[in-house]
Amino acid sequence: MGIKPTYIKNLGTKLMEKYPDAFGPDFEENKKLVAEYTNVESKAIRNRVAGYISRKLKIKGKIKRRGVKEGVSGSGSSAGDTVHQG
Repeated sequence: MGIKPTYIKNLGTKLMEKYPDAFGPDFEENKKLVAEYTNVESKAIRNRVAGYISRKLKIKGKIKRRGVKEGVSGSGSSAGDTVHQG
């Protein structure tokens, strides 16, 4: 019997909601924080939760950076203003 991925996702999401400024994209730092903020005794579960949080925050950071780059393109229009004619 294995641990269900929803358990990892639920715990990771709850930790990010409860401590929004504590976690970042650094896996090693997140491992320490997961151990500090939870009573998870399993190293494997701790690492999976820390990895889930790291991935979510890296993806979130890429989306934010991509949005900033598009907004400063200098073309006078944003990505939402583009009309495709077909």
